[in-house]
Amino acid sequence: MATMADRPPSRADGRGSFSVATYNVRCGRNAGLESALRAMAATEVDLGIFTETKITDSVYTRYSSGYNVTATNAVSASQGGIALFWRDNELYEIKEVAPRGPNVLTFELVMGQIWCFVMGAYIPPSDLGTTLTQIHQAWLECPRGCQPLLLGDLLILTKESMLFHPTLSYHQKNKSNTHHHARLFACKL
Repeated sequence: MATMADRPPSRADGRGSFSVATYNVRCGRNAGLESALRAMAATEVDLGIFTETKITDSVYTRYSSGYNVTATNAVSASQGGIALFWRDNELYEIKEVAPRGPNVLTFELVMGQIWCFVMGAYIPPSDLGTTLTQIHQAWLECPRGCQPLLLGDLLILTKESMLFHPTLSYHQKNKSNTHHHARLFACKL
């Protein structure tokens, strides 16, 4: 496993800001991905995770509207799948993009001396724990020196919103030693 000391410095110096988004595209097939990328460009999003892409057989656009795209293969054309999209930016680099399952992928986000191990995920309502297992495994494989970050549609419903996903909450508290950051983000309904 690589450590921070083993890695060359990033071209980005870590100063500035960029925007990150997660977006449920409902379907990335039949120009759905391209349409979502146009919307991300119009709103000046720099990188993010699309959920519910429903892409199968690795058939999807790899570049559109100034964005690079890497997607997982959904289990079926009717549910799941995620994609990472990003545009080149002097403030960050995207490295080591790896699918971990149909609804999980990981990548390293490098911002100067700050390295984040980002896990993009979508947990479908019918998931009985497979995606949580993949997230947990990815979490355990977070490279030393990287800060872990989880993005996506997790169907996590917080106590603050009076909603609850007991499996993820238990998983976070007892398996991954994650921290609860819900109070830091505004909920969009």
